[in-house]
Amino acid sequence: MTRWNALEKMIYVHEAGHAAISNQDLAELGAQANQLPSCQAVFDFWDNRATYSKLDADQAAYHARLHADCRPEIGCAPAGWLGW
Repeated sequence: MTRWNALEKMIYVHEAGHAAISNQDLAELGAQANQLPSCQAVFDFWDNRATYSKLDADQAAYHARLHADCRPEIGCAPAGWLGW
């Protein structure tokens, strides 16, 4: 039970990191969208895959940081952690 609780906590911390990045980046994108001149421009903005390039890069950088310093307390499960 203790190991499952530790695993659950590590996963929560990991996913909370993803959520924080998404919240920040999507807030910035929303501010950009609010400056667009028309509804069609807003639709086109959100439909454009390139709109999400910073979000994608920030999520990848988060994983890179975790892999560079993999510890459960920051949301990463090192090899062999908990005997798995």
